[in-house]
Amino acid sequence: ITIFVTTSNNFVENIRIELFDGLLNNIYFKTIFTIFCYLILINGSNFIDGMNSLLIGYFLLVLLSLLLLSTTNNLIIDINIIKKLIIFLFVLYILNVSGLLFVGDSGAYLISFIVGFILIKFTNDNPSISPYYATLLLWYPAFENLFSIIRKKFFKLNASDADNYHLHQLIFKFILKKTKLSKFFCNNITGIIINLFNLTIFILAIKYYFYTKYLILLIVLSTLIYNLLYIYLNKYLNSK
Repeated sequence: ITIFVTTSNNFVENIRIELFDGLLNNIYFKTIFTIFCYLILINGSNFIDGMNSLLIGYFLLVLLSLLLLSTTNNLIIDINIIKKLIIFLFVLYILNVSGLLFVGDSGAYLISFIVGFILIKFTNDNPSISPYYATLLLWYPAFENLFSIIRKKFFKLNASDADNYHLHQLIFKFILKKTKLSKFFCNNITGIIINLFNLTIFILAIKYYFYTKYLILLIVLSTLIYNLLYIYLNKYLNSK
């Protein structure tokens, strides 16, 4: 990641906070910050790769949102590349949902890294785009990473220990308890439910891609719903 960032010249250039943007004018600071953003994204993406349809479905929605936004507003982006990636991920999605293909660590890292690069370039090439639009599109894996760190610190767990208390795992257990469906179907349903929620958030964001305050509100709303659902499911599953 360090080699790629330093040779590609594709950095996070601003976050619309004056003091922080001043720091981003420093090449060393913005290099470190961009690397940090990539690491948060790919690590969080690996965390959500626990259910069929979840990871690939999520990044399919991200790319579809970019395609819709750019074509309806004449924004700068390589449409052909986006379309090819969508077709490629859609084929992988069908295989993944069918249980014929699993993404794995390397797949999660690669897919999220490519999408992260596209989003950074997209926001840099289109000054009218709020950087928080890109943040919103990636809020879920990024927050999953942050929440896992907080959870391990709170319960004094080793950072390298496996974490089996992600939101998608709680939803999976809840559906499994409430229905008579097999684990295979509960697995896919979990991913679809989470992605339907994110689809709703992405649709709400498209109209206001330039309006930072509205996008921040959507990010806060998304994380709030995540936490409330997490608390409810955790209490329900532990009470049974």
